[in-house]
Amino acid sequence: MSAPLSLPQSSPVSPTGDRMCFRVQSSRIPEWNYIVDLTGEEGRSTCTCIDWAVRRGPAIKAGGVIGTREVMCRHVIAARNYFLNGLLASMAKSETER
Repeated sequence: MSAPLSLPQSSPVSPTGDRMCFRVQSSRIPEWNYIVDLTGEEGRSTCTCIDWAVRRGPAIKAGGVIGTREVMCRHVIAARNYFLNGLLASMAKSETER
């Protein structure tokens, strides 16, 4: 059995207010934030960071597979995890309320 997951006190990810879009703080320069759209590129996601523009975006256009590291920068991964964790918590809560 693995150790329990430890979540940071303050998340580097926050909703922007736009549907499926998240603000992700840079891990290298905390003053910088990137915008991730989880529905961009037919669900492969988009990000405003340089890594996405130079590597991940072109990989998507070349046919990269959704959910693989080839098409996801660290900001997309963080936003996907944030969204999925919230979704699973919401689903678990609704299951226990039955």
